Amino acid sequence: MKVVYRVFKGPDEEASMSADCRCVKVAHVTEDEIFFQVEDEDLDTDGFKRSHKCLIKMIQNKDQQFLVVDKELLKFERRNQEQCRSDDCHFKIFPYMNSNPFGRLGQPVILTVSDGRDSRVLCCREEGSGRGIYAKIQDPPDNIEESSHEAIFFLQAMKERCGGYRVESSLWRQWFLTFKAENQYLVKLVLRKVEDDMVDEGLHLLDL
Repeated sequence: MKVVYRVFKGPDEEASMSADCRCVKVAHVTEDEIFFQVEDEDLDTDGFKRSHKCLIKMIQNKDQQFLVVDKELLKFERRNQEQCRSDDCHFKIFPYMNSNPFGRLGQPVILTVSDGRDSRVLCCREEGSGRGIYAKIQDPPDNIEESSHEAIFFLQAMKERCGGYRVESSLWRQWFLTFKAENQYLVKLVLRKVEDDMVDEGLHLLDL
């Protein structure tokens, strides 16, 4: 059993969120006392560490189009069974452990995909006056010593849609992955801000 307790440095900090956070585990239990052992005195509450798990999924929008990579571009298109065997639509999802126990809702993840030559990581970036998503050539890092990162997203299951997920950027709160038709030939993966009163259509994760 592990718990997180908050250490207050003084009486004036009882209502402050800046107090120290430490992870502890139960060391010994008696009839009327519980003793805890501090696991790490120098715990960094701002960071992510990659777990040993990896899921491989296809990503689909509500129009049953599949997400594929074309160099830096991420787009949705219709595919038959044979085309779905291609690596360019097989996304590896790497879960990360969040060292901040009071962090954001959802499972931190990094998504990668192969364009047939290079491994690419889905990343957020500023695009002029807006914000966007692109596929960056790199491998997923083992550790990230920041509270947010261009490649970290929070995967949130949608109760109202079986197999549906919302994917929120760790850089910008309330900015989610979704899709947008640029023209009749191109449907892009984009970042969009979703206000509390807006409906987010989310994305579907499908087994291969």
